[in-house]
Amino acid sequence: VVERKRAFGGPTGLTSKAVREAAERVVRAAEQLGGDKRKQMRRLWALNFPSFKSEAEVFQALETRRRYLSAGVDLFIGGTQILPNDECGQFKVRVCRPTHCVELPAKRICIATGSRAANPETVGEQRVRVPWEAKGVTDSSGMSNISELPRAVAIIGSGVIALEYATVLARLGVGVSLLCAEDGFLPFLAGDLRRRLRRRLQRDRVQVFDTTARPISLVEERSDGRVHVVLDGAHEGQKKLALRIDLLLYSGGRDANSGEMGLAAAGVEIGKYGRVVVDQLLRTTCDGIYAIGDVIQPPTKDFPAGLASAAVQHGRLVADQLFCPGYNKELASAPTTLWTLPEISTVGLTPEAAEATYPGRVVCGTAFYRDAARGRLSGDGDEGFVRLVAVWQPGAGVRRGEHVLVGAGILGAGANELIQLGSLQVNLGLSLEQLSCTPFAAVTLSGLYQVAAEEALKGSPFGGGAGAAGARQ
Repeated sequence: VVERKRAFGGPTGLTSKAVREAAERVVRAAEQLGGDKRKQMRRLWALNFPSFKSEAEVFQALETRRRYLSAGVDLFIGGTQILPNDECGQFKVRVCRPTHCVELPAKRICIATGSRAANPETVGEQRVRVPWEAKGVTDSSGMSNISELPRAVAIIGSGVIALEYATVLARLGVGVSLLCAEDGFLPFLAGDLRRRLRRRLQRDRVQVFDTTARPISLVEERSDGRVHVVLDGAHEGQKKLALRIDLLLYSGGRDANSGEMGLAAAGVEIGKYGRVVVDQLLRTTCDGIYAIGDVIQPPTKDFPAGLASAAVQHGRLVADQLFCPGYNKELASAPTTLWTLPEISTVGLTPEAAEATYPGRVVCGTAFYRDAARGRLSGDGDEGFVRLVAVWQPGAGVRRGEHVLVGAGILGAGANELIQLGSLQVNLGLSLEQLSCTPFAAVTLSGLYQVAAEEALKGSPFGGGAGAAGARQ
């Protein structure tokens, strides 16, 4: 493995996760101290966040190094240059340090250099200039350097990281304005999850502005250090809206770390935003070079990418091709986790996608956190839920039909831990009938899977299936 820095990298959203966990600690401490909660949170943040951030970075580096050592991986630190393969089909990877360079021979190469926060010169259809030189303008990576909480922040973006920061900062008492296109608001999420998240944003007083209707027309730093963002009126005659904020966070996309390695010279095609072009098996246009994770340009619209869990699946697929040819040619369904407040997680198909793929055969069941004692105590009893998506598979001969699980979605405390059970169920192709008959520990959130399965079976027009019938007897 060749790494550019000794500190190593981490999952794309590591910074936002560190900010979230720090926020949870700060809120709990402020509630225990009493007094003016907002003042306490601002004071505690300034005192504790820098050390917490350093702790998270150190532990991430230690974990990575420990895994390398455990697996017997040789590690080289330095700048990298891939030299074109020779007549024998052998590559050389040149690794350079300030004092010397070494050349490593290789038959196969896998690019896993990830991505970085995009810093576009302009934003919006009007191509409004972004003053990156201003102290009050930052990107998602720069949030790790925010030692003092802003009183008001505007976030440009509609993806996972933008929504994570919006909910976390609102929890800390920061006034948040979210500037995003309506059709770009987490489009991969099921409709019920998006609606509930929007309600939570409204409850937490996060202002959401549709930049399609109200485009950004000005971003500038004022003499007092504050940032001035102006939105056009949504219709003729409506006044422009001026947002005076302490911090502008741009979270509108990421650029791949594909430069400075000589990929183009080696015959690797580079696409938009520096992303490496790959096929369904993650092969680049240069035979012998693969790419995985955030650095790739997904070959199809529904190809899993952009998440750490998807990158792990990419790595397994490449490893299978290199060392177990013919073993695995498909990517398993990887969970999607949003570290918003509340947490949101999904795996497999949404109800909408399932209905489009299996029209007339989709059955859904929902269990709410309030249906379990543990859920009622979590604080998300009113809105938390587990939703299962299943497809009716007719039987053949003596075999009875069953409802096969194809997707799961969860909103609420612990959702990002609970989803792993749903991921196992979806990837193993379990049925609602099997879930209905499986013993679950009492008074646990995991038991909501069984409640959701039974709700789906009760409402199914195809009947309960053999497993559910046996359970009812």
